[in-house]
Amino acid sequence: MKIDFSAAQTDFFLQQMTPAEQQAQLAPARVIAVDKQTYHLCGPGGQSVGKLKGSAFYQRPGQALYPAVGDYVLTRPNDQGDDVIYRVLPRKSAFIRANPGQH
Repeated sequence: MKIDFSAAQTDFFLQQMTPAEQQAQLAPARVIAVDKQTYHLCGPGGQSVGKLKGSAFYQRPGQALYPAVGDYVLTRPNDQGDDVIYRVLPRKSAFIRANPGQH
């Protein structure tokens, strides 16, 4: 399976990327499954497996937004191993579960 982004979608992703991210040639991908700390991704290059970039997620506890299934993320593709996930792109919608202890 492979995602072919239309020109409009490509523009949408480019607008959300910083100049440094564009220069680093990060690519958008969609999270299609999560297994513990491994993320299964689908992007223009097809399916791949990704891991979180440590400095972007683990060194900022409480501030990091971890990817969930359906999220779009910016990745650095890696032909020799796992892709590296740099950040989660803003979500358009989300299902939020109410805290069971609060009514």
